[in-house]
Amino acid sequence: MKKLIGLLVLGFILYMVNPGMDDFSAFFKQRSADRIEHETGGGLLGRVLGGAGSELVAAGVEEVTTRRSYVVCSTYDVDPDGDDVSEYRYFGVAGMFVTLREPEK
Repeated sequence: MKKLIGLLVLGFILYMVNPGMDDFSAFFKQRSADRIEHETGGGLLGRVLGGAGSELVAAGVEEVTTRRSYVVCSTYDVDPDGDDVSEYRYFGVAGMFVTLREPEK
């Protein structure tokens, strides 16, 4: 009985912290800024380009993202070019995101 109650409590907690689209947008924006800064070699120019580029990416990420909620976790498929093949896939659980697929550099 204690195990069942523990599982129910855990399930409820995971349900409450299942990340939504706003959480994903913030994550994707930060991820994009980090990638742009890394690819430009860092420094002041990298930070400026990373900030500006991530703003552009984040502005449209919700329109090209499909979220599937499984009550306690979610998947996010991002298809930036609209060809019905998602280039990015992320798994969200407990307020965190795990990268499942990204295009190679």
